[in-house]
Order: sequence, then C-alpha cells, then structure tokens
Amino acid sequence: METAAEMERQGVEVTRLAVDASGRVSPEELEKAIKPETLLVSLMIVNNETGSIQPIREIAKAVRHAREQIMPLAADGTRSRYPLLHTDAAQAAAYSDLNVEQLGVDLLTLDAGKAYGPRGIGALYVRRGAPIEPAIHGGGQEHGLRSGTENVPAIMGFAKALDIVSGDHMRFGTKNVSKCIGVGKEASRIQALKKAFFEGLKKLRPDVRLNPPGAGIDSPSQAPNILNVSIPGIDNEFFVLQLDAHGIAASTKSSCLRDAEESYVLRAIGADSGTSVRFSFGRWTKRRDVAKTLRVIAKILSF
Repeated sequence: METAAEMERQGVEVTRLAVDASGRVSPEELEKAIKPETLLVSLMIVNNETGSIQPIREIAKAVRHAREQIMPLAADGTRSRYPLLHTDAAQAAAYSDLNVEQLGVDLLTLDAGKAYGPRGIGALYVRRGAPIEPAIHGGGQEHGLRSGTENVPAIMGFAKALDIVSGDHMRFGTKNVSKCIGVGKEASRIQALKKAFFEGLKKLRPDVRLNPPGAGIDSPSQAPNILNVSIPGIDNEFFVLQLDAHGIAASTKSSCLRDAEESYVLRAIGADSGTSVRFSFGRWTKRRDVAKTLRVIAKILSF
C-alpha cells in the first residue's frame, strides 16, 4: 500500500479495488479495471488481519484474458507480457499450496518469519522472462536482480522452514486455491482449535461477530490460523493490554500501521476497528491455550 502511494506521488496512476463482504476481490471487476497501459496487478493471497483468501487462480485467468483482449501487440507482433501479476504470499506459506505454475502468477513474495523461519529474510519468485529491473544495484548478485552479499545462514534456515511446513501441510491437487488451505493434517488441527475458540467466545458473548462478516468459521475462503472478531462494547487497545498482562498475545490491527491509524482492512469490510481483535493459531498452540484464553477473556469481560 505504501509503495503504491509513493509511486502515485511520482506520477504513476494507481487503481484500488474494493472487496466484498468476505474480504475478496472480484476477478470480473479486476479485469474491467485493467487498461492498455496497466503494468502490474498486485494483491495478497491471505490477508494478515482477517485471514481472507483471494481467488488468485481466477484472478490470474482474468489478467491473462485482459492481456489477450486489450493489450497492444509489440512492434514485432508478439503479445505483451503486461500486466504482470504479483502476489504477496507472506501469510500463505505455512498453510497453502504455492505452486506458481498452478497459481498462474508472474511474481510472488515470501517472508521466512511467517513460515517459522528466521526473521529478516524474504524471497521473490520471478517467472522466467518477466520484464523487471533491479531496485538495488551493485555487485550483481541474484542474477543481477538484487545486489548485496547473500545471508547464507538465513537462506538455509528459510529453505529448511519451507521444507518442514511443506512436509506437514502440502497435500493438494484441487483447482481452487481457497480449497487448498486447511486440508493438511496440521492445518486441520489448527482450524479445529480456531473453531473451538470462536464457539467458546460465542458462549461468553453471543453478540461477538466474525470479521469479515460475510465468511463463516468453516469457510474455505478463510485461512485456518487467523481469527478476527468484533466484541461490541470493548476498547480493543485496552482489551489487548489486559490479555498481554496474562501472557496472551493478540492484536488490534496490522503491525505495519502506526498507533493512531485505523485499520483500512477492517474499514473496507465494514467492521468496527475499535472493537476488533485478531487471534492467531500455530504449530505450538494447544487445546489448553485455547481454554486458558477463554478463561482470561471471561474474567476481563466480567468487570
């Protein structure tokens, strides 16, 4: 978002698309928004605040169709490679199939820290022939695309982390990426914990609401490890501080946002960002953690 805003300040035209009640972009609306001068389409596979999963394969088809229908041919008669399709897959690496050929993307970014690997290292997949230029110049490392001495220990840790999560979760082969999330053994375990936690919250506060409101707790369009809820009447900042005092980590919005900023993600789906809290579930989350958190929340809400 900030990169797009900076490009806009430099004179680049940026089109921002709305999302539906489940937090997803419409492939049809996206295709309509593509113009002959469009160079890049960029979106997340899994949203870090709500867990909404984008229909990335359908979006890839829409981008390819736009290339064929509206993009001008090059001087030599070849078809344009634009627009390129980029996806931020940072939140998707641990629980989803990221076979780039099946996804149909040109560029894909990963974050090792989101897959239980070392922090401070990421990766960019570039489809062969994608016309991109380096942003960092120097020694010509990474085939000239990203100069700078490679952090070999972090790279090895990143590769090992991906190897581990792939062994745990990658049992795919479906045509819809939204159905590719939550089918592995570990993902199914985490999904069950998330569901038990939400059902426990509903018993404590029947008026608790899911974010996005258009998705159910078992929806295939939601990641298994992220739960965002609105609890009417609470001050979510104070609520999270109370949880923290009991050793429970939760968040009110993305860590990328400054303290005074409202979550644009929650605003886009019509959720109340002042009463919303995000809970995450992972490899080390146990049933007893869910039970403890519910006991603490019951105590907080009783005051």
